[in-house]
Amino acid sequence: MVLLALLLVPSRLNRYIQQLALVIYGLEWVWTTYVLYEQRIAMGRPYITAVCILLGVAIFTFLTALVFQTQKLKNYYGNWIPTLK
Repeated sequence: MVLLALLLVPSRLNRYIQQLALVIYGLEWVWTTYVLYEQRIAMGRPYITAVCILLGVAIFTFLTALVFQTQKLKNYYGNWIPTLK
């Protein structure tokens, strides 16, 4: 719930926190897929459909992290490009 509320705070650091969280969630989906695959193989049950669905969710989650790289969101949250003077 905290990450959801942070979406309303236009902070440069917040943009990176949201992206990091989405990447971590994507990795969690990949791990869950692996565990499910191992369990299904051990039980001798079909696994292809479940693995495809969960990998699709993981890919979607990773792609969602890229949304924060769009110019519109960079303008809202601010660019964090260090400049040398």
